[in-house]
Amino acid sequence: MDREMKLEEGLYTEPVGAVAKTIFSDVAKRIGTTITEIGLDNLLKSDIVKELPIADTLKLVTKFSLAVRDRHLLKKTLTFIAALNEGNVDPKEIEKRRKAVQEKKKWIRDEIERLTIHLDRIDETQKAKLTGAFYAEYLNGTISWDEFREFMAIIERVFLQDFKQVLDLQQFQKDSEVAREVAAQGISSATMKRFREASCERLMAVGLVTAQRKPMTGGISSEFNLTGLGKKFAEVLVKINWREGNF
Repeated sequence: MDREMKLEEGLYTEPVGAVAKTIFSDVAKRIGTTITEIGLDNLLKSDIVKELPIADTLKLVTKFSLAVRDRHLLKKTLTFIAALNEGNVDPKEIEKRRKAVQEKKKWIRDEIERLTIHLDRIDETQKAKLTGAFYAEYLNGTISWDEFREFMAIIERVFLQDFKQVLDLQQFQKDSEVAREVAAQGISSATMKRFREASCERLMAVGLVTAQRKPMTGGISSEFNLTGLGKKFAEVLVKINWREGNF
């Protein structure tokens, strides 16, 4: 029995336990508003951060000269939390996880451990907002846990500038559908757009885009389209206003 209790307590060692407690803390709800008001860098210097469990883990309370990696992880975690709280998440799911953290349940530790590893891996702070938005989708039941894990892997691998290409492809497919409907009414219409080949190839590698190759005079043309996974990815990008740069 003692061994089981020690094992359970060990599941909440730093930094996973600190991240778990931080994500579902009451003060986390204030992070998004504070970032909007004073900016992320100023938030790192504020008293609000000192109230977060992760602050102790990174020794922020007593020392503000964080190592570069620790500072980057903290910024990504705060960005993730802000996005999560903007996602209109089912309160019951948040409370369920808050209670599980308090009771040191293994399942929530596993969930947050994967999130912590992912946040540490991603190379851009802005990507953490996308992760937060997808985590909200998972908590609201619009995607499964396995799908969420797949989206995390995609976020890690795709270049930041390629996300805009996903939105361009989404708009092109909408425009093409309108053109087909107009053509069906006997009205001449055409849509044409050139996409960056290298970007589309990278998106194909992670399953967001598919391509149809057609021979043509002087070479081969490529018609790129979003997969089902790509359409969901674009949907979430639209929700967080990625094209407008609001990330």
